[in-house]
Amino acid sequence: MTNKLCKETNKVLGGLINKYRALRGLSYRQLSKATNISCTLLSDTENGNKIPRFETIIKIAEALDIPLNEIFSENIIPIGTQKSSNTLDNILYSKGLSKADVNFINEYIKFKTHTL
Repeated sequence: MTNKLCKETNKVLGGLINKYRALRGLSYRQLSKATNISCTLLSDTENGNKIPRFETIIKIAEALDIPLNEIFSENIIPIGTQKSSNTLDNILYSKGLSKADVNFINEYIKFKTHTL
């Protein structure tokens, strides 16, 4: 995955988090308290400067009640087809996750998308 594509993904994810945080009327401090994630990381994520770990994305999504299928879409973190699943795997491997972690995440996504 190219660095440019990662930056675009970061910006789209950050925009989505910003949108839901604003809709919920939460400050960084309030969201930080609800998720136990630093205000700095939340700000960096919203501004597209960092893409957090998978677990952090899930915490933020759950705190803001963002549907997982909105995060894991073709525009942000692709899933669904073999090609897009491989793209997600590449993103996860680029973050230093092990094969076991990637498999766990893929199973978690399948479980969550089938229970929605």
